[in-house]
Amino acid sequence: AAGYGDPQSMMEDPVGILHVNINGLDLILHALEKSDSARFVYISSGESYGFFESDFQELVEDQSGYVNTMETRSCYPTAKRAGESLCRSYFAQFGVKAIVARQCHVFGPGFSKGDTRVAALFAKDAAKGRPIVMKSAGTQERSWCYELDSASALIFLAFCGNPGEAYNIAPKETASIAEFASAFARAGNVEVFFENPNEVEATYFSKRSRAVLANDKLSKLGWGQAFSFADAVADTISSLRI
Repeated sequence: AAGYGDPQSMMEDPVGILHVNINGLDLILHALEKSDSARFVYISSGESYGFFESDFQELVEDQSGYVNTMETRSCYPTAKRAGESLCRSYFAQFGVKAIVARQCHVFGPGFSKGDTRVAALFAKDAAKGRPIVMKSAGTQERSWCYELDSASALIFLAFCGNPGEAYNIAPKETASIAEFASAFARAGNVEVFFENPNEVEATYFSKRSRAVLANDKLSKLGWGQAFSFADAVADTISSLRI
């Protein structure tokens, strides 16, 4: 699955991120070589798109930007790209029915305690009645997908996706990081504060100002989201308070 998707792990365990997405995946695909019926869904990431000189309106599956492999944080998008290429290669060479699912920013109550992604931090603070602290102006725009919608899309692709192809999993709604924080603050009845990041925290940040994934390809197969953005935020807060 995602394998160390939080920014802190990208800086502290880049080798582990590369290993799980390449060596671990290779073992799975190799085990499927002799199966004529097995279908496999690789959980990739919108970060595999890399960076573009200008921001696209929406990222579609046949686009590819650049990744600076000499930046430590690039271990994650580089690993996801390698994983996608492994899936396509095993399909082309051995007929393994591998399907690539490119996730956007997934959120919901299932965060781990050590998750340092903004979605996890905002949700956990709001649920516990703590002020949300933002480390930037939060102008970056993102696609945000509730975890139950994400799970349904993965199951859908396992049955209906075309092997050897990639699919974005994303809802229609988008929001900036600041808007995302405000939505959780309203749901949790807390305030939002801004604070300058320290030197270590600044290394966690993605440089992408816009990461919006088009969902047309998946929608045309018949998948549709079940939760609105507002309902997903409210459900997350409620679940974390239990």
